[in-house]
Amino acid sequence: MERTENNGQSDIPPSTGDAFYDIKFPLGTSKTRVISAEGTFGRVVIARLRPGTDLLSGIKEICRKHSIRGGVILCAFGSLQKCVLGYVRPSSEPHMRSGLDFIRLAGPIEFTNAQGMISQSKKGELVLHLHGVVADRNNHSFAGHFMEGENLALANVEIAIAEMTGMNMSREVEPELGWELLTPTDKPAAQGNGQE
Repeated sequence: MERTENNGQSDIPPSTGDAFYDIKFPLGTSKTRVISAEGTFGRVVIARLRPGTDLLSGIKEICRKHSIRGGVILCAFGSLQKCVLGYVRPSSEPHMRSGLDFIRLAGPIEFTNAQGMISQSKKGELVLHLHGVVADRNNHSFAGHFMEGENLALANVEIAIAEMTGMNMSREVEPELGWELLTPTDKPAAQGNGQE
């Protein structure tokens, strides 16, 4: 967007005609606020998804197999048969509860990188939050939040997962947004068998 001089007024147009850009920022408060906890890295799992395996379903299966209830997806990359990425479409009322819009791409897709978090919902279900970048055959790049059931491995997907220990990677509803978001606590996660 070009910057223009207008006597100290904002150089952003008052309305773009697209509600995505018309949200009134900032949300929340200007105070710095964080939620954090301390833990350590446990085991590291290296895995490969075979052709036709969904990206998120495959990572969940890896977590079940190795009883990982909280961790970090350090990296993931490979190729995809198709791809669906979500991105937040905020609205001013109520907060950001409008959810996600989608970018749908036909393959073949070059999957260049992704990283994310592995946590548990209030019900103890495994939750993955994975963002990354992909490119189409014309090398146009797209980024966003990977949607479960919509990103199938083409040749393969290689993944590195680090387990977190000594803390609880849980998800709680953020009252300002109405969404269940990562809320790490120092209380260690209950040991389970990785089943949902």
